[in-house]
Amino acid sequence: SDRVPSVVIESLVVDDKPYMRRVIKGVLETLGAKNIEECNNGKDALNIIKQWPPDVVLTLGAALVLGPAA
Repeated sequence: SDRVPSVVIESLVVDDKPYMRRVIKGVLETLGAKNIEECNNGKDALNIIKQWPPDVVLTLGAALVLGPAA
């Protein structure tokens, strides 16, 4: 059988609702994701991205604050 080598995709889940973060994280884990960080707002997301740039950022309701307000 042809097996595709597994690739570690680092993901950041951003949502202000803990339930939604758990749902999204659960889906990613079901798909085989291993490195998943989460936070509840855009400001924290930007701080995480500066220190640990993920491959994918998933957000449903958290606004990312850009510019001088960040």
